[in-house]
Amino acid sequence: MTGIAFVGTEGCGKTVLLTVLCKLYGPNSEHLMRLHPQNITTAEYVERAWQTLKQSEWPPSTPPGNWQQLEWFFEIEYGETGTLRLVDSAGQDLRLLFAEEQVSDENLPTRLQALAEIVRTADAVAFLVNLRDFIGEQDAVKRLKNEWLLRGAMDYRHATCPARPMCIVFTQADLYRDELRQEASLQLVAQKYLPHVAGRYLQDDAVPIFRISAVGATITKPDELGRPRRVPDGQLRCKGFSEFVNWMAVCAARQATHLAEKSLPIERLNADISPPVSNEVEEDWTRFLTWARKEGATLLKWAFWGGLFLVLCLRGCRQNTDSPRAVQQFLEHPRQK
Repeated sequence: MTGIAFVGTEGCGKTVLLTVLCKLYGPNSEHLMRLHPQNITTAEYVERAWQTLKQSEWPPSTPPGNWQQLEWFFEIEYGETGTLRLVDSAGQDLRLLFAEEQVSDENLPTRLQALAEIVRTADAVAFLVNLRDFIGEQDAVKRLKNEWLLRGAMDYRHATCPARPMCIVFTQADLYRDELRQEASLQLVAQKYLPHVAGRYLQDDAVPIFRISAVGATITKPDELGRPRRVPDGQLRCKGFSEFVNWMAVCAARQATHLAEKSLPIERLNADISPPVSNEVEEDWTRFLTWARKEGATLLKWAFWGGLFLVLCLRGCRQNTDSPRAVQQFLEHPRQK
């Protein structure tokens, strides 16, 4: 198939991310890329989930055994057009397929064969990762299985289509602000919580990492049994979409119009994104941020004493400076030794 596939386990937020993405970059969007639903199924899917989110509820997850192929016509401001297909599959099916390494089984059920075909043949794949499966999981064996599922899916993708792009998206990033701030880059976050994936695929910039908060704020609301649960606040203050959409637009435009052959400048896809820096500069900046975080108290102390010293010097210079009249008298009548 052509298009971009969204792949992730249950609870990673595929439905919510897709819905907010389509509302942000809809037909009337002022962004450089706009998405137009190609059929009533796609339009109803987005509108139904959007209304649920606005009512401070979560849309239902895709049931196991089901998958939906959603299709849009996309246009970019400078004239490129094409078709964008996003595939939403059940997270449980992905777990069955890759966590148990059954993808090579010839007797797979039809739905799992279809999912494997999607991962293998899509023009680009976005692997959605909920950090809760790693940061919030106390069982080390479960953490390993969660990571090996992702590693297995990426291995299968890379083995069958090594030249086609893929990326990792940390979803629900608003819930893990503190953990993300502790590291100087998303690559370091991945190295800490996804060491097997990072060691295999994240040693360079070939597989980019993004973080997205499709729902920027939540509230606590009791369920039918009175137990507290986290739900969207209805305002949907999303963050982090621009860089991810830039990657999507580049992948889709390359397939539709042979972007590489036409040498179309990628940075024009999103004017808000700065041109990428070299690996050397990025590594130097990462090292500086890490050093500054560790030595923050020392830096503040030296800044305070340095500022105080400067103030005292300025006051002393002001008090000891002769007035213009005194200077003139000195020049006219120099003191006698």
